[in-house]
Amino acid sequence: QEEHEEQNQEQNQESAQGSAREPEVSAAATGTPMQRRRLARYATEQRLGGSQKARAKEMEKAEGELQKLKTEGRPEIQAFLSRRHRFVDPMYRRRRLKWLERQMSGLNKEKEVKFNTYYATHPDKTEIGR
Repeated sequence: QEEHEEQNQEQNQESAQGSAREPEVSAAATGTPMQRRRLARYATEQRLGGSQKARAKEMEKAEGELQKLKTEGRPEIQAFLSRRHRFVDPMYRRRRLKWLERQMSGLNKEKEVKFNTYYATHPDKTEIGR
């Protein structure tokens, strides 16, 4: 431990003098597991800013603005906000678009049309029945 302190003092003196040679790696970084165990670990935690009341107040304000845009905003914005915007599986999307293209060209067979009509309606407009 005394050797380690002496090395640190030497390094501090060299860095204060502005030596041109590269700094040495500390013994703690390259030393034995016991020496590395002394390295400090800091747990980080994500925290929200502001008080609970302030966040709740801002959320209510944002909800009010959103409702106002949905009811009194421009028609394009109202149409955009009225959509569900949920995740649609990329494979389902690709198969649906392919089916629609084939349907427009008249290439789908009767069986495909009979069993795959669920592709015709957009996923955001489908009624979910349970």
